Amino acid sequence: ELCLEALAVVNPSVVLEAQTAKSAGGSDVVVGETTEDDVVLDRSSHLRSDAAVMKDYYQRKDAQHVVLRGTDEVFFASPNKLALPTLQSLNEDAALAALLETDGTNIEELLDNRVFLGRLGTSQAPIFALFLPENAHLDSNINQNSYFDRTRPRAPFLTSTHNELALTATAYVNWQKTHQFCNVSGSPLEYIHGGTCAKGIGADGKAHLHWPRQDPSIITLVTNPSSTHALLARSPRHSVYLYTALAGFVEAGETFENAVAREVHEEVGVTIDRESVNYIASQAWPFPRSCMIGMNASAMEDNAPISIDPDEIVDAQWFEKEVVYKAARDTDRMGAILDPRVVAEKQAKGEWNGNLLVPSKGVLARTLMDHWLENH
Repeated sequence: ELCLEALAVVNPSVVLEAQTAKSAGGSDVVVGETTEDDVVLDRSSHLRSDAAVMKDYYQRKDAQHVVLRGTDEVFFASPNKLALPTLQSLNEDAALAALLETDGTNIEELLDNRVFLGRLGTSQAPIFALFLPENAHLDSNINQNSYFDRTRPRAPFLTSTHNELALTATAYVNWQKTHQFCNVSGSPLEYIHGGTCAKGIGADGKAHLHWPRQDPSIITLVTNPSSTHALLARSPRHSVYLYTALAGFVEAGETFENAVAREVHEEVGVTIDRESVNYIASQAWPFPRSCMIGMNASAMEDNAPISIDPDEIVDAQWFEKEVVYKAARDTDRMGAILDPRVVAEKQAKGEWNGNLLVPSKGVLARTLMDHWLENH
């Protein structure tokens, strides 16, 4: 009998008390002030167009910041939480001040271009996304308490609120980077409403407003009718050891259920029972701008033959439930396996023998697997 308790979806919620990390510069860097059990991100969308409120928020010394370097790195305080420096610490802390003074950057422009994410914590202090250039350098000799790391493999290990903050900030930086001109008038865009909306002015003086978009994508765990096996695949984007659920974009005019049937058949040649498709959960995935819709579905027959699309899939197999359980257990012991550096380090230490791994907890594909292991 499988030890399913080992695969229960762990609630990563922890109490993040207000913490202060002393840098060598001598000032206090506030890195977190959230209690995961009762605090969520209040996006405060009704305040974005209030110029007076925004002006005040942009100037508040206690305003916190999700700091991004380029489009794929975020500022961490620890593996499960972000560093959220206040405006005061950005101005006064030696290491953070040096970070903002990267060659070729304009500090005033960086601060003006912050994106308002909402309000957080009992104080309802504003929180912003601060975008730094890719060459921004953090002097580890001055600041040993915080660090930059890649968002995609590391965000799943953040607490739920900090994960939302990291992914929201990433969505906005990708949107702004790829949307510089109005697609109606061709004019340069001006970011308004705290950076959450873009405005272009046409030759006729008419304003055209634009907002970030998310592309819906389905991700599906397909099982056999008797629910003893799951169909997992490896794409060219993944390392040789990582197998996951099938995924693909929802096409124009297509329902999620029809997208599931189409993608599964296109990628692995398996026909599913359309009446078996069920929604499980969703996840923002701004790499660059997706929202993943998690489903499960059953194939029409046991041991359905597989015929992969080599342009999309390198390999696909039916895996027994116990094999998936062991892979999930090994993955949990490994850590951030979406980062090849972690896997290489574990292998070098003899802590991994090359067996199958699956996505980490916090990734939607893994949520689908855990749901299957626990409930079927």
